[in-house]
Amino acid sequence: MMIDRIRSKLTGWKAHSLSRAGWLTLIKACITGVPNHMLSCFKCPKEIVTKKYLRRMGFLMLLKRLRIRQLGKPSLVRVRCFKKKFNGLINIKWQPPPLDWIKVNFDGSVLGNLAATGFVICDWNGNVRLVGAKNSGQVSIIVAKCLALRDGLAHATHNGWRKILVEGDSKLIIDCVNNMVSIPWSISILVQDIWVLSSYCEEISFQHIFREANFTADVVASLGHNLAPSRLWDRGLPLSCSVPFYFDLVGPACPRGFQL
Repeated sequence: MMIDRIRSKLTGWKAHSLSRAGWLTLIKACITGVPNHMLSCFKCPKEIVTKKYLRRMGFLMLLKRLRIRQLGKPSLVRVRCFKKKFNGLINIKWQPPPLDWIKVNFDGSVLGNLAATGFVICDWNGNVRLVGAKNSGQVSIIVAKCLALRDGLAHATHNGWRKILVEGDSKLIIDCVNNMVSIPWSISILVQDIWVLSSYCEEISFQHIFREANFTADVVASLGHNLAPSRLWDRGLPLSCSVPFYFDLVGPACPRGFQL
């Protein structure tokens, strides 16, 4: 019944007269507003969460195809795939974690000789649960990214989350944490800290992603340059991070080299 109510609102006649920004607002209102009453009393079944997210993605795909046909261009788009090749091009998309999991996206930033770190923690519905940024001083980019991973994981375990998916665009760090390569001495202690924090989790996974699926964490890390020394946001993202966040959440897949 909940899915049918969302479908009826998304396919109403008013939807066809909205701009892209209006469509995105309508989608967000329907996906978050309709289930509020029911889910305040009952836990949402896994299949409903999956269908609801597919409905949101399908609605965006329909919008994208309609816009492309009007311009006379081929209607080709990949929304549900995370990393998939089409005509030799890799299309990339941020995805929410599985049901009852949280996802930690981390990144580092270097400006001049000063580094900053940032992480974003989201739940399986794409809701932001915690954001953190820190001014890390004079350290290398690899150390900054490893610090961001450790800090994000530490805050996740401190908040009681025990099923954690960690994603970052540094393949070296992910491979080090997964014990697949030799660990550089500069991050050896940090990697050991990460292993200790991992022992507090019921389930944990470390995955490498391309930077095009890590836009929000990248922008959060850049905020750390202006902090002294760190800050946490537990009631949503900073306003300056809203554009990359909504692109990651409801935007289309993008190719390698794409920039916001």
